[in-house]
Amino acid sequence: MQESLMPTTLKCEVCGADNPADHYYCGYCGNGLRALGSIPDDGLINTTIEGERRQVTIVFADISGFTALNDAAQTPAEVEQVVRLINLCLQELSEAIYEYEGYIDKYIGDAIMAVFGAPKAHEDDPERALRAALAMQERLEKFNQNPPMPLPEPLGIHIGINTGTVIAGMVGTDRKRSYTVMGDAVNVASRLEDVSERGEILLSEATYTLTSRLFIFKKRPPVKVKGKRDPIKIYELKGARDVDQTQRGLVGMEAPLIGREYESKVLLDRYEKLKQGQGGIIVVTGEAGLGKSRLVSDFRRQVNRDGTNGNKPLWLFGRGLSYRQSFTNRLIVDILHRYLELPENPDPALVRMRLEAMGDDLFGPRAPEVVPFLATLLGLKLDEQVAASLPLDDPQALQQRVFVAVGEWLEILAQKQPVILVFEDLHWADPNSVKVIEYLFSLTLKHPILIICVTRPERESTFWNVKIRGAKDYPDRFVELTLWPLTDEESRQLIKHLLNLDDMPAATEQLLLKRAEGNPLFLEEVLRSLIESGIIRRSRGRWEITRTITEIDIPNTLQGVLTARIDRLEEPVKRVMQIAAVIGRVFPRFILEPIVNDPEILDKALEELELADLIKVRTPEPEPEYMFKHYLTYETAYSSLLHHQRTALHRQIADYMSRLYWQLGEEYAAIVAEHYCKSETWPRALRYLHRAGDAAVQSFANREAIDFYTRALQVAEKLGSEADPATVLAVYEGRAKILARMGDPQQAIDDFQQMLTIAREINNHSAQLRALNGIAALHASYYNFTQASDYFREALEVARHIGDERGIADTLNRLGDFYYNLGELELASACFHEAQELSLTLKDEPLRLEAADGLAKIMLQQGEIAAAIERYKEITQAHRRLGYRNRLMDALSVMLVAYTFSASYHQAEETAAEILELNKKSGDLNRIPFVKYYLAFGQLYQGELGKAGQNLQEGLEVAAAQEHKAWLSLGTAWLAYYYLTIGMDQEGLQQARQSVELAEQLQSPLYVMRSKTMLGTAYRHLKRLDEALHVLQDVHEVAHSMGYAIDEVMVLYQLIRACIDAQAWDKAHAHIKRLLDLAVASDMKEFLIRGWWLKSLIAIHHQQYEAALEYLLEAANLAEETDSRLSNFIIQIQKAYVYHVSGNAPASRDAVVYAQKIQKRLLDSLPDDQSRLAFLNSKHAGHLREMVEVHFQSRPPVDVLAGEAAE
Repeated sequence: MQESLMPTTLKCEVCGADNPADHYYCGYCGNGLRALGSIPDDGLINTTIEGERRQVTIVFADISGFTALNDAAQTPAEVEQVVRLINLCLQELSEAIYEYEGYIDKYIGDAIMAVFGAPKAHEDDPERALRAALAMQERLEKFNQNPPMPLPEPLGIHIGINTGTVIAGMVGTDRKRSYTVMGDAVNVASRLEDVSERGEILLSEATYTLTSRLFIFKKRPPVKVKGKRDPIKIYELKGARDVDQTQRGLVGMEAPLIGREYESKVLLDRYEKLKQGQGGIIVVTGEAGLGKSRLVSDFRRQVNRDGTNGNKPLWLFGRGLSYRQSFTNRLIVDILHRYLELPENPDPALVRMRLEAMGDDLFGPRAPEVVPFLATLLGLKLDEQVAASLPLDDPQALQQRVFVAVGEWLEILAQKQPVILVFEDLHWADPNSVKVIEYLFSLTLKHPILIICVTRPERESTFWNVKIRGAKDYPDRFVELTLWPLTDEESRQLIKHLLNLDDMPAATEQLLLKRAEGNPLFLEEVLRSLIESGIIRRSRGRWEITRTITEIDIPNTLQGVLTARIDRLEEPVKRVMQIAAVIGRVFPRFILEPIVNDPEILDKALEELELADLIKVRTPEPEPEYMFKHYLTYETAYSSLLHHQRTALHRQIADYMSRLYWQLGEEYAAIVAEHYCKSETWPRALRYLHRAGDAAVQSFANREAIDFYTRALQVAEKLGSEADPATVLAVYEGRAKILARMGDPQQAIDDFQQMLTIAREINNHSAQLRALNGIAALHASYYNFTQASDYFREALEVARHIGDERGIADTLNRLGDFYYNLGELELASACFHEAQELSLTLKDEPLRLEAADGLAKIMLQQGEIAAAIERYKEITQAHRRLGYRNRLMDALSVMLVAYTFSASYHQAEETAAEILELNKKSGDLNRIPFVKYYLAFGQLYQGELGKAGQNLQEGLEVAAAQEHKAWLSLGTAWLAYYYLTIGMDQEGLQQARQSVELAEQLQSPLYVMRSKTMLGTAYRHLKRLDEALHVLQDVHEVAHSMGYAIDEVMVLYQLIRACIDAQAWDKAHAHIKRLLDLAVASDMKEFLIRGWWLKSLIAIHHQQYEAALEYLLEAANLAEETDSRLSNFIIQIQKAYVYHVSGNAPASRDAVVYAQKIQKRLLDSLPDDQSRLAFLNSKHAGHLREMVEVHFQSRPPVDVLAGEAAE
């Protein structure tokens, strides 16, 4: 038996100390432990229900003729006789009300105010009110025929009736209290009685709508009444309609699944594929009550009856529930709990024991690699050694590992038997569970796993977009089944099966069909209500209708039927039900019990509610969890409470759960926060919304975190000066960090600015430092260098002023990145070195790794590519070990650059793929343009021209969406290079100019240098050689002075080509040695290839053909080795020329053919005819055509193919 969840100690929310459960004040700091509004000793169940919200029909009836009798009475005896007459008349009229189980609210002189629907509701209260009104007319007519005293004229009656929502309850003082109803609906009924004439029964449109088929009405002109701006529509009741008596003969209440034949077939077809080893995804969509769960239940029954396959499937169930929406990963936790056969809120030791046993059974020696992540998902505390091996400090990395662990668990289960996962009510699922489900979709591609998702068509729900993506991403596995209301014929079949009546009266059938509107749940509830009210009863083994069913008051929300069912409960049972509804649609007993505070009443109430079929047990022993059987039942019970009653109960629940929260963990913060919000206890709501946001961050639920933080700030605004400044600071900081990660830099900066303002107001230097660093880093990452510089300097001043060594190291690392992006490598290196020394003193591994990363970046840019790669291998290994996913992605991004420039294209592609995959989990868009650009750069050199262009465009789209000028400048520069490479020179010039403009706006020497390199290249392609030489010479001086070896190599290559094109051979010769020396030292193989090619051009100019051929052969061999197809193309053309002038025609011809083959592959990689034609008109393609004409009088087959491709 599980230990009770009733707390044995109370945790002080101020100092965190544990106190005995019966203490009212903390023994350590004096803080009050039992806040105002805590659970009273005698429990809420015994408190008076002051009122409730109900839908009722109000009747005002006024007797005409008493005024004249009063005026005529002259003696005391005559007055007494009139009073006796009035009382007898009122008594007779009252009996008409009692006959239809109405409630007489009050007598007002010779008038009666009656209510139908309070204090007890019936499903046909409007009808009863109208019948009572007609009965009063009949009774008064009989009274006039035999009055207790002579009447000068018969008494008359005029009546006003209205239906609407009221507040019903006890009103008055301790000396005199009475039950009454109040609200606008009462006023309207009174006004209708005022405008009615003698003998008239006037009613509102609301009442008419609910009774229009049961009575005879006369439509009257709209009338103007006091308190209403516009005239109201009214009807006069003239009489009741006749309805035939029903026949008897009802047996049974069970029915097969009706109207879902197609959906059942699809499910069974998918099951057949599952048996053959093919997974699938089925989404069942439909409004509440249309039979989604029934469809899945029937499918399960058919599968379990299947005898053709001995390997029965394993069924795993998870359900999204209203009170658990804020529980992160709750559906997945539910599945694990059920698989492990755990009770609700189990003892952690039991969970650990069963989890470890499962791990040993399923994973064997690999259990230690998987089980800790499942344990984290289940909220188990890990021992220090195991915890140290997990990336607990990086929520994104931990999330990914948890996803993988869940996937591996299901994969192993699927190896033993087919698995059917059923997720119900996903419109209520927490966003993180939805993410896991989306991840699990991929398992259906390779494993016999069938995932069934049941949801309502609520587009605002988290699952809706996942459904859309699932249909797109898994077209061969995905099926959506949309349930629609039953047709009238199908509904008739359902009614017939449920009641098994020999003949259903047509009027009754039509009434049921119209009110249910094809919703099986509505039909079920209506019929059950009729049975409970005795209209339908079982007699001698058969169902029978005891009387004519002329009307059943069923609003669209079923409020009438459900309120009637609730009112049939005893008062304490009803009170328990209302309290349970405040907890949520699902309510654990351990939360309900202390609120009710009477175990005997609670046990009886839960038993009666189950018998009444209003609730059901969701999880049995040892700590039962109950669930309202229908959402509408829950909603009706909740909405029946008045606002102040709900807020008081929410406060009681929140106060209790806030103490329980300390025992059960952070996932309860969201629930506690929700109750405090609904109780309008704003200080505590602020505190727990902050905690809920932090918990969501730790669980990788970034969107949820933003929502919680935003709500917290809204609450802080309500509190004004009473809001706790430290909490508000933490909320702004938390939201800013998530917004920055999610690609909303301006909003993140705004939040840090708010944080900075508050921190300055309360003189919190530590918070100021964090805010300044946050603002500076965001400005720096978007290359707003002027703003970034100011904020960094101020942050460093603050850190040094308060002696915060960690703050100093953190700021130095950020400042180092800032100087690095400015191109100030010496300053950057000094910052990183100082940060590294401080981190070693502090023994702070994250700070040390960040500094090491910065120094390795500088090594890379200074041309020490091989050494930088080795450093980054160590750094990434540490990040993986520690689980720092964001920093891992940063390090991998730099490795991508290093691999690209060292022509290690395969490693570059693998690295890019890993970054993009990690990015999917984090949702961080900032790195995507960078990764896409360098991926494109490598693809360009490999001759994958179309892919390169596509990646550049995709990266630019993301950069534009983020308004990231640095990424836009870099992307347009490389897009210019792409256009120049394929022969679209004017487009290349346009992009290069745009890149320069963006770079100059950034005021970044580094980006100006890179963009101008492309501008000089464009000028060279367009033979504007003077401009090209001027720009490239200036850029080369900048690159050299800044110490950016990689950029200097790239600039030198273009500068040498411009010199050659301008016939400045001496200058070209002077630069070529520097290029080759840097390329060799930096291991930049691509530019070593191109350097040897350029050297061959110089040798050819000097007619040193043997030397030229030697350089070309070296270049060709390295191009083959690195798969540098684009470079190899121009090398083969040059080889053909050298062989030709050397008199080696066969070798020249072979080189031409090889160059043509490469050209065809290059053309095939291009996306359209326009780009292929441009490439064929480029300089190098022209040289190839010249060589073809030398060797072939007519085009050979390869060239023909190339030409056809271009055409």
